Amino acid sequence: MYALEHIIATIAPHRCLTCGVESALLCDICCALLPFPPSCCYKCGKEAQKGLCKTCRPFAAFRSITIRTIYEGNAKLLLHRLKFERAVAAAQPAAQSMAAYCPEGVVTHVPTASKRVRQRGYDQASRIAWYLARYTGNKYQPMLLRSGSQRQLGQDRQVRQQQLLGAFRLAAKLPPLNRPIILVDDVLTTGATVEAAAQILADAGYQAIHACLFAWAEPRLHLAK
Repeated sequence: MYALEHIIATIAPHRCLTCGVESALLCDICCALLPFPPSCCYKCGKEAQKGLCKTCRPFAAFRSITIRTIYEGNAKLLLHRLKFERAVAAAQPAAQSMAAYCPEGVVTHVPTASKRVRQRGYDQASRIAWYLARYTGNKYQPMLLRSGSQRQLGQDRQVRQQQLLGAFRLAAKLPPLNRPIILVDDVLTTGATVEAAAQILADAGYQAIHACLFAWAEPRLHLAK
């Protein structure tokens, strides 16, 4: 299905949301111009190069977390098209912009709530992960399944954590435990979702887990702590 979408996008290309050039929904130049988020720990706001400071790293299920841009401007517009306007092709430029910052490993995704998948007809995180694997030459393999359909949009970290208890479980077929895992999602808000998903993989025995997300919502709130 994903390969068919790519063929269709090649035959009938979109126009860039920003400059209007016939290309993807965000052209190569506009992708490159996406602003980078601050180089800080996503949990406490301290300066950090891989998204986790020395203090917070021992308490995280993943070794590093890479976030490509800030959830504003073109990035916000692109994800809005992907999540709320059924523009599946928006996953391609999102993944393309992330590819240079993605380590080597098996690419998987944080499953979206089943109710949202039914409404959209697809899981936006899986679309981004598939394209990211294609751009990086990594293997894509779904590793997690999701139960429950609670709405997390607008909820604070504590509520999200409660909603996510028991939300994820392992898929039947998994890669070897010695393979690095690239855990992909679209937006980092409080971090509760990607943390819960990573913890399931860590509990299964995976030790080299790297989170890779497209956009960071309101990083200034984290820096203000």
